[in-house]
Amino acid sequence: MNGASGWICLDVHGNPYDKAVPIVELHADGGSRFVRIAWPEGKPPGKECLPPS
Repeated sequence: MNGASGWICLDVHGNPYDKAVPIVELHADGGSRFVRIAWPEGKPPGKECLPPS
């Protein structure tokens, strides 16, 4: 399924897993900067999206 952060996997209950996490840098003046996207498994999930057992 495509989500705001890209491809996400859903388990049989519709809960997401192996979701991308945006890494941002916060500044003292209240600003922020996008750094990168991080994945729990180190890379985006495959299209098969098999839930963990």
